[in-house]
This record gives sequence, C-alpha cells and structure tokens, in this order.
Amino acid sequence: AVKNYKDIITAADGIMIARGDLGVEVEIEELPIIQRRIIKECAIQGKPVIVATHLLESMIQYPSPTRAEVTDVANAIFEESDVIMLSGETATGKYPIKCVEMLNRIALRVENSGGGVGYSKERIPKNQKEELALSAAGLADSLKASAVIVITRRGTTAINLASFRPKYPIIHAFTNMTSVRRKLLLNRGILPYRLDFSNDPEKTIASAIQIIKKKNMIRSGDKVVILSDIIAGSDRVETIQIREVK
Repeated sequence: AVKNYKDIITAADGIMIARGDLGVEVEIEELPIIQRRIIKECAIQGKPVIVATHLLESMIQYPSPTRAEVTDVANAIFEESDVIMLSGETATGKYPIKCVEMLNRIALRVENSGGGVGYSKERIPKNQKEELALSAAGLADSLKASAVIVITRRGTTAINLASFRPKYPIIHAFTNMTSVRRKLLLNRGILPYRLDFSNDPEKTIASAIQIIKKKNMIRSGDKVVILSDIIAGSDRVETIQIREVK
C-alpha cells in the first residue's frame, strides 16, 4: 500500500493515516516521512486527509500531554491536514473531554501563528470549477478578506476552494442540503451551514451575510469574497464577487 500510495489517493475520496497500524508495517523512523508524503500528495490531488491515532496517547492515563505529543499534533496542523483525530484517548481514556479541549487549544494556536507548509501550491486546477476556486482563494489572500462565503448545492465548490488552502479567512459554506452540510465538516477551513435558498440569488447571499454577521464573525466595513454556484431560473450561475459588509 505504501508503494502505491499515489494511486490509492487518486482512487479514494479521502485518506486516513492511522499511524498505529502504519507503524507496525514500516520501520518506525520511516513513519513521519511517509506521513508527510501522503499529506503532500493529498494536497496536490485535492483529497481530504485525516491524521489519526497516538496524537495524545499519554492522556489516556494522565491529564496533560507530553511536549513531544504537542509538537506531533502541531506538525500535523502545519502540514495542513484536514482532520486530526483522537481514538483511544476519548474511547477508553480517563480524560476524554480534556483531550478534545487540548487538541482544540493546540490547533487554534498553530493556525493563528501563520501559514503552513504550502503543499497546496503545487496543486494544478484540472477544470473550470477548480480554476474559479483557485482565483477566489488568491483573491481572498490578496485582499486579506475577513471571510469567504460559498453558496453551493452539492458542496463541490466549497471543497475545491478549501483544497487551495486560502491563508486568511474561514470558508463559510452555505448549502440547502443537510447531508452536504455534514460532508463539508471533513474539509479544512470550512464552516458549513444549512440555508434554504431563494429563487433570487441576491436574497440568498444577503441571508448568508446576515447569518455570519449575527455570529460576530464579520462586521460592517469588512471585505468578503463570495463564490457562488447556484441556479437562477434555468441557468447555473458561477460567480466571484467582492463585497463590503453593510
């Protein structure tokens, strides 16, 4: 499987790196190298990647992690993995809530410290939708936008955008399907919402902006980038917009 990891990533919808199982199959010193290669290839192909097991292993028994574990978690975030997943720490450990709180604390601090390794810069758009997503990501970064708002039915537009790893904003993805909202929770940087879409795209966008504003995640005067993939009448409309929040 390790020899064919690129082909496996191509065939898969997403990848989980279960370090406990992987560490049994390879020499222990090879494990971090293989993890990095898999994360990089997932970034290049635009596939979500989960880093799992042995993240905060000592917290199964103790209320605080080791310094090495904190660094391990931080490295997975610097590598821009989509998900960091606990297993035994919360399934059988003595401190499941503290584990989740610690993981969140490390993740927030690392994400707020600056950019990651930038593997996604090697990702090449394969079609017009991905070109549009790359343009939106670049626009959000150059403007230092406070947020990116995505209006999407099936989630593809939001997933494409997230795969190009915009540096600054959270991607607020609005869909009218509950199943799509759940699916989008897997991708890095996406905060998904369910919203009933209006037949008027302007009303849908206005509703999305108001929802985020009420959560105090954007304020009047902020710039936001809007990427929409919605149906207006008999036409599918794909647009990128820059708006100032009123």
